[in-house]
Amino acid sequence: QMTALVRLYNSGDVEGFWRGLARLGRLADHTGFTGLSQAAGGVADCLGAPPRGHCDTTALAATWARLMRLAARAMSSAGGLRGLSG
Repeated sequence: QMTALVRLYNSGDVEGFWRGLARLGRLADHTGFTGLSQAAGGVADCLGAPPRGHCDTTALAATWARLMRLAARAMSSAGGLRGLSG
């Protein structure tokens, strides 16, 4: 999941990135990683309503960095989220 998100982010596929964030948020929420779910929601909020992509790029970069840190921590914690790795 995170690998796909990174690819979408780097490619500039804003709609795909937003959908991936929604999937990650649901997965994290269902597995008890509420902080990760909230971080994914924060990045999605930065993208805004359709048409997405008209956002504060500084806020997007900051929330994306936070999501990446939390995802790394989740994957390295007790068992991690195997579904996040791809």
